[in-house]
Amino acid sequence: MSTGQRVQYASGMATVHSYVNPNTDFRPSDGSAVVWGLPLNMNKAHQSECGKKLFIVRAEVEFDAKESDDEPEVIYCTSVAMVWVDNDPPSPFHFHQSMLEHYTVVEGEGYLVVDEGPLARLIPLIPGVSVTLPPGVKHGAIARPGTVMSVRIDFNPPIADRGDPRRDEIIEHPNILEYVRETHPTWVIV
Repeated sequence: MSTGQRVQYASGMATVHSYVNPNTDFRPSDGSAVVWGLPLNMNKAHQSECGKKLFIVRAEVEFDAKESDDEPEVIYCTSVAMVWVDNDPPSPFHFHQSMLEHYTVVEGEGYLVVDEGPLARLIPLIPGVSVTLPPGVKHGAIARPGTVMSVRIDFNPPIADRGDPRRDEIIEHPNILEYVRETHPTWVIV
């Protein structure tokens, strides 16, 4: 299937766009696989809720509008980002109503605070560790003090841009470090 190819779906016609790296606007014209490496630094990253974020890949499908004079609807099917967590500023303690997040630690060490109702956990994070967070699971990432932890995060469905009404991030506490001190004073972050 090539980029820009029209595809017949049961609900109508759609135009499929291949994987997109929003940082370079690279869109392969032939629909071929995109080879990419994890970014090695955060030079082009922007500050987000969970750290300094740089999107790597997005895939999108543009569905024809039901009415001929309406704009087509673009659905982002997946997104992958690299996030650098350095506790400056600390990430918030938050959850997503309908989005699954999959964290994989690439470099550095830290913790993921996960609160699933009666069960709260401090999950140690080292390179190679992966954690999948279903929708509704409250969480926040913490780097070891004085270090930077780089994490690849897969979002499904993808996280919407700031200001987009589909963004479903709910902040429970604006500072994960303060949240831990207030609610779990016996936990030691080293």
